[in-house]
Amino acid sequence: MPRIFIALNLPKEIKAQLAEKQQEIKTMFPDDFGDFALKWVEPANLHLTLSFLGEVKESRMPDLVKSIQEKVKLAKSFSLAFKEIVFDAKPSLVKIPRLIWLATEKSEPLNKLSSFFQGENKNFIGHITLARVREWQFRKMNEEEIPQIKVSFEKGFMVKSIDLMQSKLSPKGPSYYILQSFALPA
Repeated sequence: MPRIFIALNLPKEIKAQLAEKQQEIKTMFPDDFGDFALKWVEPANLHLTLSFLGEVKESRMPDLVKSIQEKVKLAKSFSLAFKEIVFDAKPSLVKIPRLIWLATEKSEPLNKLSSFFQGENKNFIGHITLARVREWQFRKMNEEEIPQIKVSFEKGFMVKSIDLMQSKLSPKGPSYYILQSFALPA
């Protein structure tokens, strides 16, 4: 069964700018820990997940597409702005940080769109994951070597569509494929 999610894909120019920021952030870590302790998201895979649906039977796909089409009619295209790349990296005894991520500005249209697919979710935080922490490798770093990262990234774009996507896992990492795009009304 395919692994399915609903996402906002980013324009190529924003993906390229984020790839540059990923390289910049890697240098903030000592030695090779930027590659050793973190699994970086490939720039082509950068997106904002609205809802992860998990494994979906092929037989359910036509109903899923119809449902998305109906929900999209209730939305409108909107401007989405980003503010900063964040890594709050001071681990506690029970928890270590999990992500380096790009935060979005607060957005009522984004929250509304998310609620169409997740239900009312007051805790929805729009973000783009740039890297995931490899916990057992991360623990090898000395705490004083772990950078606190807040990098400004004041960019934005018009969200004119959402995508139904499939995630295929492999030893090299996930690959994402657009199954269908849905235009948002103007």
